[in-house]
Amino acid sequence: MKSLLNISILFSLLANFSLPIFAEGGDEAEDKPYIGEEITKPEPKNDVKCLPFSLSYRGPGKRNVWIGATFPKDVRDKLEQVQNEIKKTGLRGGSYEAPGRLHVSLKFLGSIDQSPEPVEAIANALKTVPAIPLTMKITKIGILNNKNGTAKLIWAEISSDSLHQLFGKIEDTMLPFCKRDVRAYKPHITLYRFGRQNGPLPQKLQDAIKSISPNIESFALKGFKFIESPQIPSDPYKALAKYPGQTSLIVEEEKPMEANEGK
Repeated sequence: MKSLLNISILFSLLANFSLPIFAEGGDEAEDKPYIGEEITKPEPKNDVKCLPFSLSYRGPGKRNVWIGATFPKDVRDKLEQVQNEIKKTGLRGGSYEAPGRLHVSLKFLGSIDQSPEPVEAIANALKTVPAIPLTMKITKIGILNNKNGTAKLIWAEISSDSLHQLFGKIEDTMLPFCKRDVRAYKPHITLYRFGRQNGPLPQKLQDAIKSISPNIESFALKGFKFIESPQIPSDPYKALAKYPGQTSLIVEEEKPMEANEGK
């Protein structure tokens, strides 16, 4: 009985004892047991985290930045004509986007530090985006609603394969800084911002707005910009960097991106 107990103790000790594993071709022990060939899986691109300088929206000492494109004067003039048609519907309680601020967004990056390093890093990365001939067409005037059913924006919807292509290139380029946008890209131009609404917009008014024809032929853009939004909404946008693209049109020099007009 005593010998059986000793054998049991011996097996117990052997079970908890492991010999050091030596590296192949060497004589130093590994610092962890060998568990087979290590397989590393590539991280999916949409899991890339934002760098530390991409922080809270409009926080103290922060600057809000985004990427977008503005329009030649003839297109801005025609968009202003669309806004004048909207005014004829009797719409009240909101604000029209000033012609100098009309733009199409490509990617919102969020809030970054006031220090120059983040801006320089993003601006330099955007230089690697290949130039793409940008052509587009405004298809219709639409209304964007909030989740509670109240109206939020009146916008001009854009159809453009080249703009979607540029969006994809910018998404790839910005991966070291921000995640991909999980929403489908729907290029548009904001024409009017609604004030606080007590309920859905009357159907008659909706129909009148949506029946407005943009009357704008296909047009081209001369590139895109890296833009900073002002802390004070009445202040103009600031172009931090410009990236001229390929275009077949000669466009006039753009005016500064103005603040919102009055209601």
